[in-house]
Parts: sequence; C-alpha cells; structure tokens
Amino acid sequence: MNKLNTLLLLILIIFSLATCTKKDSGNVKILVHAPGWKNLKVKALTTDMVSLEQVVILETTLDSSGSAILEFKFDRPTFGLLTVGDTEVSAFAAPGDEFEIFLDSLQNRSGLRYEGDEAEINEYIVKCWDARISHEISNGKYYFQLEPDEFLSVIDSLRLEYQNLFKHLKENSSLDPPLSTVLEAQGNLAVINFVNQYAGPKYGNQAEIPLSLKQIINKIPKDSLALQYQLGAYATAISQFLENGIYAPLLLEKSKNKSSDSIEVHMPVWAYEKIQKSAYPDFWKELLTAQNINKYLVLNGITPETNYVYQKFKSTTKKDEYLNSLEKSYSKWLAIGPGKPAPDFTGETPEGGKIALSALKGKVVYMDVWATWCGPCKTEFPFTRKIQKDFEGNDQVAFLFVSIDESIPDWHAMLKKDKEFRGVHMNQKQHQQLGEIWELYLMTGIPRYILIDQEGKIVEPNAPRPSSGRVTAAIKEILDRKRIVSK
Repeated sequence: MNKLNTLLLLILIIFSLATCTKKDSGNVKILVHAPGWKNLKVKALTTDMVSLEQVVILETTLDSSGSAILEFKFDRPTFGLLTVGDTEVSAFAAPGDEFEIFLDSLQNRSGLRYEGDEAEINEYIVKCWDARISHEISNGKYYFQLEPDEFLSVIDSLRLEYQNLFKHLKENSSLDPPLSTVLEAQGNLAVINFVNQYAGPKYGNQAEIPLSLKQIINKIPKDSLALQYQLGAYATAISQFLENGIYAPLLLEKSKNKSSDSIEVHMPVWAYEKIQKSAYPDFWKELLTAQNINKYLVLNGITPETNYVYQKFKSTTKKDEYLNSLEKSYSKWLAIGPGKPAPDFTGETPEGGKIALSALKGKVVYMDVWATWCGPCKTEFPFTRKIQKDFEGNDQVAFLFVSIDESIPDWHAMLKKDKEFRGVHMNQKQHQQLGEIWELYLMTGIPRYILIDQEGKIVEPNAPRPSSGRVTAAIKEILDRKRIVSK
C-alpha cells in the first residue's frame, strides 16, 4: 500500500472513530439563538409519562447576545421541549445529536428554524402543532362551540393535514422505521387528544358521547415505541383512556348501590383490579396502573386504598422511571401525613389584621378551604353548622374557614350577609404571598378539609367533608385521646 493510500485510510479511521464517539457519547448539544433578547430562562424539558408534568432536564439563561448552550445526556431518542421565556418549541433529540434553534421572535414561531441533526423532524413537529392550533376556530366559532357533525369535519381536515405533512417528511428525509412509526402515531394521537378535549367538557359522562366520537378516542395505538420515545401525547391519551375506559364504567357499575364518598375511597383499588384482569398489553397495564396510583395520590394523598395499590405496584414493576415519579408524589404527602406538624401559614382577618394557623394551637382545628365562587363549598355550610352545634361552648375546638378569594369585597359581602357563618375566618390570596396554603397542603381543588390536633399535628390531611356524617366522631375521638393521655 503506498503512502497516499495509507494516509487516506488513516484519515478515514480517525473520522470514523470521531463520529462514533460523538454518537455513542449520549451527549445532546442544543445551541439557542434569540437575537435581541437576553437574561431569559432557557429550559430543556421532557414529559413525565405518569404525572404528565414537564420535567426540567437542564436550565440556563440567554447571554447578552441572546444565545445559550444546553448540553446534557440522553440514553435514547426522546421527544422533548425547549422553552425560551414563555415560548415553547420542539426539541426532539437522539443521543449524540447537535443542533441549533433560531428564534427571530418570541411572540410567534414564524421565524423559527432549525439547523443540524433532527432539523427536519423538529420542523415537522412544529408544523403539526401549528396545524392543530389553526383548527381551533372554524367558521368563526371555537371548536367547543361546534355541533358534533361540524367538529367531525374539523377533525377530518386536521387528520388530512397531518397525513400530508407526514408524507412530505417521509419523501424528503431518511427516517429509520421505529421513528417513522412513532411520528405517524403522533398525528393520530393528536387527533385523539383533540377529540377528548372537545368531548370531555361537552358531555356529562361517557355514555352521552356520540358513537362517532367514541370510535376515534378509543383507537389508541397499542405501541410501546411511543413510550420508549417518551411521546407526551401518548401518555395524555392513556390518561384519558383511564378516565373513559376504566373509571367511567366502574362509576356506572358501583353507583347503583354505593355512595359517591365510598366510590371515591375505593376507586383506586377497583381500577387496579380491573386493569389487572384486562387483556391489555403488559406495558399498557403498567402505565395505566402507575397513572391510577398517581391520580389518587395527588387527589387524596396516602389513603389505605392508594397505599395498598402502590405497594403492590412496587413489588411487581421494573420501570424505575414510573416508580421514581410515584415516589415524588408519595414523599410529598408523607411530609403532611398523620402525625406530621401542620405547615403554618398566615392570612388576613375580616377586620384587616393578620392571623396564623399556629395561633389556634391547643385546640382541635377543623379547617375548611373555600371561596365565594365555589358552589360545592357553599353546599356544605349547612352541614358544618350542625357540627358546630355539637361543640357549642367547647373552647377546645376551632372551625377555621380559609377563603382563597381574590376579591376581598366578595368575601366581606358574604360574611356580612350570612350572620350564621361563625368561626375563625381568614383570606389568603394564592400566588401573591409566601407560604401559600395551596402549595403547603398539596391542594388540587376546593372544598378541602383538614383536621389538626391540639399539638398542631395533622390528623387527616384530607378530612371528611361536613356532609359525610363522620366529622363529629372524628373530632370527639381526638378530644377523648387527649383526656386519656392527661389522666
């Protein structure tokens, strides 16, 4: 072999080794260019397939020229997002990828472009997003205002646009078969999720949804590739299937001879049993079970029923990412579980002063978090008054009403109008002060009831509502426990 050929071979080997090192390293490097903008937060995110929350992989800040570099590791191709301030763009990446994102404007994506690895795929994903947004209004009406037949026409148009976008991508890019399958599924999932967004609010229950719409939302592809690629749209579709295909039939079945409170308590176990007995693929069962546990951890905390299912799942699953996700929710609730100190917070009194939860230490506190605009909250008040009469004259029990009204005048007006609305009152505007009760007590909605003992420790982070008929007994049990200890 002559010297020239030897040199060429050596160059080829070095180039091949460099390329392999890049692709095998698992590093992903994204360069962001947003000229004219500086000091804005830049985040790379993926989707938690159990909680559906966005998970921050890496965070940085635009420099004085509007540029930023994000470099992190991926062990598989992943559908991610990148946010610059409030602007959100696609950031699909595979291990070893390096690409640039150019943003001419943070107000819209008209000037968005990609260069480098996965540029065609990310541009395709952005076009799919834009297609979805463009179909939210039809003939001057928002999609949720349309009749089913009108909405189906919108869906047909959207599906056709997705098909054309995917066809163009395939003709102009070299996609490997697994990625091609997932990208095609992404369009179908976007349609399913759009129909769910329309049907959920429009119809009171699953039985009322027209067959034409049910046929669409029930066609979720049973393809584990979408999970491997961490496709958020797939997790969303599975979550909706959990509502429509698991909870809704169980609710219909159990409501014939069970109270709504009893159904709520036992639903995580019933859903778990229904999932395990099903003929769904194992990877479906695993994700459905994880999402079922997470839903009830978030809603009700660590109840005996949710804990039972959680422990069963821990003993059988091999999915560390699912267990890690559930452990986050579980650990948060452990911090405010029975026996833990009740997190203190401060609010405004009707007279304009300040009062803290800790000011009630020494008493059993039944806390009611409510608002003037909350119908279910106000429905419970007559039942609360009956409980208050059971402890009339007992200064060892306090009923604390925490309003989260943004409108102080509305709060004042209701207190003034309802002379029987007795108890300790405070208002705490959320998102406007430190120590928000919403965050401290992991709230997802109101009304919410919390039971605290004389030592300021939590007895029940999700206490029974007044209409349950169980509150008086629960308070008496705490009082009796204190008397026994005193003796």
